[in-house]
Amino acid sequence: MTFMFKARLGAFVVAAASNAVVSEGLADGSLRPRATRYVFIGPEAADSDGLVAEKAAAVACDVCANVLEACLAGMDTKQWGQREAVLHQLRATSQDFSSASDDELEDILTLPRWERKEFRELEKHVLRHQQGCNRHFRRELLDTGAVVGSCGRKASGRNPAQTWCLEQQRNLTDNTPFVQPARELLRFDSGREALYVACERTIGLRGSELAQALPRMLKRPGALVDIEATLRETCREAADCEDSAAINGWREQGRRRRKKKKRGKRADADL
Repeated sequence: MTFMFKARLGAFVVAAASNAVVSEGLADGSLRPRATRYVFIGPEAADSDGLVAEKAAAVACDVCANVLEACLAGMDTKQWGQREAVLHQLRATSQDFSSASDDELEDILTLPRWERKEFRELEKHVLRHQQGCNRHFRRELLDTGAVVGSCGRKASGRNPAQTWCLEQQRNLTDNTPFVQPARELLRFDSGREALYVACERTIGLRGSELAQALPRMLKRPGALVDIEATLRETCREAADCEDSAAINGWREQGRRRRKKKKRGKRADADL
């Protein structure tokens, strides 16, 4: 089982976060892509793409398998063999806040009412984009204590050459899952962003392929005996989760698409 169902990782010491906050969208009125996931984005985010890609490539298979397992847990077992039902779960559109009113969002904000109004408005923007991997990386990963941490030399069952691993933070006193405060989860961090990129590169881009492959993989003899192995194999086969080159190139592909879209808009404006 992955850590979503069976806690099997040691305690992870939490480093204190910086108190400085700079939020994208406050200075020039624009809302950049990362502002659909975070409220507090510091200057370190500007030069983090390389580190984010490195971490995402290392944990892509684990992230993919964990999200698949969480999706299965939210379904009736009779639906596990239905491609459309699986795809619906992967798209994570069942709780869509995109058209919710400000008053409706006020009731589910995690930032307290004494927070600055602009921060609370930015959290509403985050909530309105809670679909797909924007939702998965928060609900199935961050909200369960998932982090990207250093593998450590003594970690068993891991590639000794691997630097970054998916870990679950644990309380040192009782070894229960530790989830950081809601305000902290709304702060950009290269490890948190790596979880999103790993999800987007697998679940997001290969959702149709995964929905097609998963029902078939679950029907194989012994597939449910070791569900973790089955899900990881599904991710390797259908989502190319071990293709680090593809994951490292994901952001560059995104930049090219955005630039092409902007050029198209400018060309239309000139007509």
